[in-house]
Amino acid sequence: MDEQVLINKVDLKSVVDEMFLVLTAKEKEVVIRRFSLDNKPRETLEKIGHHFNVTRERIRQIENIALLKLRRHISNSHLRYVNRAAKDILIENGGVMKESLLIAETLNSIGKKSELDGSIIRLALSIDGELAKNDRSNEFEPAWHFEKISINNIKSITNSAYNILKKKGEIIAFADLFKMIKQLDLFFNKQPTLELIKSCLCI
Repeated sequence: MDEQVLINKVDLKSVVDEMFLVLTAKEKEVVIRRFSLDNKPRETLEKIGHHFNVTRERIRQIENIALLKLRRHISNSHLRYVNRAAKDILIENGGVMKESLLIAETLNSIGKKSELDGSIIRLALSIDGELAKNDRSNEFEPAWHFEKISINNIKSITNSAYNILKKKGEIIAFADLFKMIKQLDLFFNKQPTLELIKSCLCI
């Protein structure tokens, strides 16, 4: 059966429930609360720590252990098709993408619509060894990227764009900005693509 047809027919919640069999009860509850898999707002490490009467750092450890366990099982689950769809979208966007856009486009690609399916996609991305997430900061929106594209690569592009715009002191067409950034040779003869530069500026 075609992968696209297969994933359209799959209930992602049942796939996650099956994967959760490898987790302890506490690990499962932590992951559910952290990824909003119960259709409730995502909970902080501190709030979950209060519930279990442990520190936020202990909850972080439990979460990391659980995600490592799930990572070992993703290749045997239907979530691998979800991640393949997400990675194809990432590739089209230069390997970096704002989280909200990546989730929305992945949902559209696999024919899913619910908020719970979006939360499951976040979980699936989090247990993929080829992907990394940047959380919201003073500089960036939450975003996903391939591990091979470092945060320093992203900062080099955004800082270069900022410096060019500041120096020019005027509006610049993206095509012109793209040419200027490429001329800087930021990555030692490996040119950033138009899609990568656009996505870095988007986040």
